[in-house]
Amino acid sequence: MVRITYAEEEFKSFRRRGGLVALAQWATAEGLFAPLATVGLPTGRLYTALQQCQALMASVWVGGSALSGVNRTLRHDAGSAEAFGLTQFPEQSTAHRFLRTVRDPHVTALTAVLATTVAAHSQVRQSATPVWVDVDATGLAVYGNTYRFARKGYFPE
Repeated sequence: MVRITYAEEEFKSFRRRGGLVALAQWATAEGLFAPLATVGLPTGRLYTALQQCQALMASVWVGGSALSGVNRTLRHDAGSAEAFGLTQFPEQSTAHRFLRTVRDPHVTALTAVLATTVAAHSQVRQSATPVWVDVDATGLAVYGNTYRFARKGYFPE
């Protein structure tokens, strides 16, 4: 006979780690990250381009709305980092340097990868009209080549 004991505890905090780990495992098993390796994004000293992209996606998945939140929400979450094959997530400054090296051809290639992935892993193939997928709805309007000229766009927070 199996005995299950249940006790109520006061809810004090919520960790997004479980959902993030499950999402990372599912995305890896489905092969959703593999096409990112073909884009030719620049690689840093400590993290590959694929790991940088995964960390940025993880930040969005846990509700991050700016790069500065990476240090607070993900940086020290070793359990979630392990699900992506990392010992720890890149810090905000590393993510910022990575994004500064991304150029127009990379964005074009990433857009093509996103379109191909959405078409291959969804019911979009059955749609007679174009389907738009907004991956990041924070609405950041950028002026110039660097993040320092950015301002909030029309999407409300």
